[in-house]
Amino acid sequence: MADAVQLIVDADVAGLQARLVFNDAWEEIVDGAERTRFAARLGSWAQPGPNRLVVQWRPLAAPSAAPPVLMVQLRKATPAASETLARFERTAEAPTTGATQLDIAFEPVQHWAWLDAERRAALTPDDRAEITALMRRLYDALVARSVPALTDLLRHSISEQAVAHGGTPEDMIADFEESMGERMDERWQVRPVDPNALAMTPKGEGRLVHVTGAGGAPALAAMSGRGPWFLSPYVARIGGVWQIVR
Repeated sequence: MADAVQLIVDADVAGLQARLVFNDAWEEIVDGAERTRFAARLGSWAQPGPNRLVVQWRPLAAPSAAPPVLMVQLRKATPAASETLARFERTAEAPTTGATQLDIAFEPVQHWAWLDAERRAALTPDDRAEITALMRRLYDALVARSVPALTDLLRHSISEQAVAHGGTPEDMIADFEESMGERMDERWQVRPVDPNALAMTPKGEGRLVHVTGAGGAPALAAMSGRGPWFLSPYVARIGGVWQIVR
């Protein structure tokens, strides 16, 4: 498992705001007021066969002294080698607002459950009520400092991401439980949640719903002696039940 092929996006952004969206699911917005370089693993968002990364850019809201830079690439990597699958680099003559798409073929290490989730063109009132109830269970587990309850709710997500990252579900779940047990110290405080303020955005061509707070803020947030903790989960309806998948 440690040698599992990873799908990685690398980005270098300055003087622009960039928005990256992979398979209409994973999303990252980069404010390049200062030059920002990052890499993220996309394997748990990949599907067998064609995959796409949409790259959009526009000027910053406030002027920046940084000259505009935008480079994005997709690569597959193992501990022994790395291969670029697609790359885009904005030229100096390009418009300050634009978009492009990187298309690749990739085979994830596992067929993820969310790929077979029920599709929703729009959420029904029952869908929203069930997702809200799921978020309430998450919130209650956090307030109660119940690591077992929190782990049960996130088990599917943790397990699949462990496989995608080349680990084992058992090891990653154990690491999560240890980390959360240490984080939920005497200073642990969970931000109150208004269920009516939760935003539920369909993603993944209707197979996923991204749950956030108002204005894109984290759906759930807490603070402890170890610093802030945030969660804006992706949920999917699998086997007639809404569950957290990322």
